[in-house]
This record gives sequence, structure tokens and C-alpha cells, in this order.
Amino acid sequence: MMIRSFFSLLVTLVFSSNLYAYEVQDLALLKQTVLDYTDQHYRQAFGEDEFDSKVKIEVGGLDVRLRLAKCDDNLSFKLIEPPHNPHNVTVKTSCNGDKPWTVYIPATVNVFEDIIVANRSLARGDVLQEDDLTYKRVNTASVGRGLMSNMKSVKGMELKRSVRAGETIRNNYLKKPDIVLKGQPVVMSAKSRFLSVETTGVALVNGHIGERIKVKNDKSKRVVDAQVVGPGKVSVAVR
Repeated sequence: MMIRSFFSLLVTLVFSSNLYAYEVQDLALLKQTVLDYTDQHYRQAFGEDEFDSKVKIEVGGLDVRLRLAKCDDNLSFKLIEPPHNPHNVTVKTSCNGDKPWTVYIPATVNVFEDIIVANRSLARGDVLQEDDLTYKRVNTASVGRGLMSNMKSVKGMELKRSVRAGETIRNNYLKKPDIVLKGQPVVMSAKSRFLSVETTGVALVNGHIGERIKVKNDKSKRVVDAQVVGPGKVSVAVR
């Protein structure tokens, strides 16, 4: 019985010796190295000033049970950015030493931006004015796409849906307001190098500036395509 116990202990010691015969990688140091690499990558992408004011990188933890051969001087990295979610990235980290290994370490790219939100509750069809809007600093990693940050591009746009006070204004909530309405009398202009003609007609559909709509000429009764160029004004192409 004592001999069997001795051999069992010996086998255990030999196995343990073989298992940990190499120096183990410090996981905390590895995580910091990955963080430094990712920081540097995005620092170059954003620029020093913008990175410092807007960007914060967080690297995910590593399983403490993970046993990797030490490889501080032979590491290589590859950043993997999924196109559908550029905030959640993965850093492929490889050891190119005598005992090679590869691990995939997740990281989150937090980008803080001043985005436009509603200053008060607004209804569908409201045309946005500057007093209706304000800026709020948010982590864009947590609020999705289509955010608006340029007040000039939002001011004067029409809401396609209602929004609550404090809610973000997104690109797909907006459309150009109709400045010509169905049934409205309009001035129709046609210009060429040698001729400029104006007549009147009636809009057959609503239209916003720059949009092509159907218009009925009062005199000829013909229906033509015309481009909305201003309130109550359309332009007809001359062939």
C-alpha cells in the first residue's frame, strides 16, 4: 500500500513538473500590452487631441486559469473590427516564440461625442428649430448609429416621427419639409440660353426643395415633371 502511494505521488510530481516546465505569461501584463497596442492604433486613427478628449479603450479580462508560455518580447497583434459594430473589436494576439500560441482578446472602443437631442417633446411633422434642440455628450458605443452632431444639418428638417425630451435625433427620423403642397398653385419657369418663360400650374403631389414632382400646366393642361426650387416655385427642363 505504501509502495503504491509512493508511485502515485511520483507520477503526480512528474506530471506537474512537465505541465509547468516553462515560465508562465503574466496575464495582467499581457492585458496591459494589448491595451497599449489598441490605444496606439486608435490614437493614430483619431489624432492625438481628438483621441484624448473623446476615446477610451477597455480591454476584456482573461481567464485566470489560462496558462500561456511567457512571450513578452515576441508578441504580434492584429486588430479585427467587425463592420456591423466597430465599437466591439477583437485583438488577435500571437506569440511567435519557442512555444507559440494565439489568443483572441475582446476590447471596447468607447467614443464620446456631443450629439443632438430634443430639448422638449416634439411631434411628427414638426419642423425643427434651434430652440427645439440641444447637445448631450454620450458614449456612441451604447446608442447605435445614425446620430446627428451638426446643428446646421438638422435645423429646418421635418420629423417623420415624434420624439421625447432628451431623446437622440437620428438621421432616419428626418426629412426635408414639403414646401409645395398637392393642389397648390405654383409658378412654373423654363429657361434656356436664349429663352426664359414663366407660366402657372398646379402641383399634383407634395414636394420638398430639389425634389421632382408632377405639375399640371394651367394653359396647356399638360402634366409635366418639374423640380421644386422654392416655396410655390418649380422649374421645368427645356429640351
